[in-house]
Amino acid sequence: MSVTASFQNDRRRRLEVRFETILIAIVIVFLAVVFAPTTLVVAFAMAPTVLMFVLDGDPQKNRTLSVGALNLAGTVPALFELWARWNTLAGAVEMIATAHPWRLAFGGALLGWLMNWLIPIASANYMVKQRESSLGELEKRQELMRDVWGLDVDPRWRAPDPEAPVPAAETTAGQVTEISAAASAEPAPESL
Repeated sequence: MSVTASFQNDRRRRLEVRFETILIAIVIVFLAVVFAPTTLVVAFAMAPTVLMFVLDGDPQKNRTLSVGALNLAGTVPALFELWARWNTLAGAVEMIATAHPWRLAFGGALLGWLMNWLIPIASANYMVKQRESSLGELEKRQELMRDVWGLDVDPRWRAPDPEAPVPAAETTAGQVTEISAAASAEPAPESL
């Protein structure tokens, strides 16, 4: 395949995507005009979701999803009220002027934001407590092993291997003096 043919195929794909995007946009605009009262109410009620979409820097948009889902759940009662009573532009404007439907819609958005803020904190605290509990169990098992096998099981009391080579680049005469002074200052394991 030549470079020209590859370029033409790529251009054709981009034109197809543009055509699909334009077609979807035309259908959305048509439906928004036909169902203008519903569009007006949804546009006002879903404002927190649009704001969260703009502010959410995460590529996966998890915050937007949690706020949007609960915001939409709070918007549905307002839509049912609109459809049952008026379903006209004047009715939609009157509904926008009242506060009752917005309490549910914006309350749902607030609940979604709170969940997104509190659940990571709660799950992190749970994981920390779980790790602390397992660490406590491991320390109990180590105590039991120390009682059965002696101090050789505890790495804190294990004597350094005299045959292990000491890297020359890492130790200096001053460090060796400090290490030997610190070793002589520590109590022997048997005295504990």
